[in-house]
Amino acid sequence: MKKVMQATSVQPTMKSKFSVSIHWDYENISDTNLAENLIIFGQLRGDLVNKKAYAKRWKKFASAKNILKKHNFCLVDALLDIKNSADYRCMFDCIDAVKSDSPPDVFIFVAGDGDYAHVIRLLKCRGKQIIIFARHLSDSKKLKKLAHECYFIDDLPRLIMEGVNNS
Repeated sequence: MKKVMQATSVQPTMKSKFSVSIHWDYENISDTNLAENLIIFGQLRGDLVNKKAYAKRWKKFASAKNILKKHNFCLVDALLDIKNSADYRCMFDCIDAVKSDSPPDVFIFVAGDGDYAHVIRLLKCRGKQIIIFARHLSDSKKLKKLAHECYFIDDLPRLIMEGVNNS
């Protein structure tokens, strides 16, 4: 996966740090052990202003709910009874966030499937930096091309160590 930022990286204006928002498709990558490392990665990138995890029905992830709540993730139910409803809800939330008075500078997606291509294009048009985490073999070539940075989720601990060492 590509790791290097494109030359057109976004610079925050009138702020000392980037504001960062995490959007986690929990149905796609359902591993609560990632929560703490995602938070650390987000904080290494700036001020973490948003942490959302999406699922169609959180009932089937009952044990995960408590762990994610402990890490202050907002658990979003995608209540539409259609395929990819968690993806759609996440995309709607990102569009709302970018239209807000103080939108995040950086959007971190934990997903990897190509469903997010349209919203990522929109966010990039608004000058937002996009980082994607995906599982091996489930990463989308389309998203790799669109994102500023794209990583395998298994590389998260190494990226944090490198970030800590470079701070």
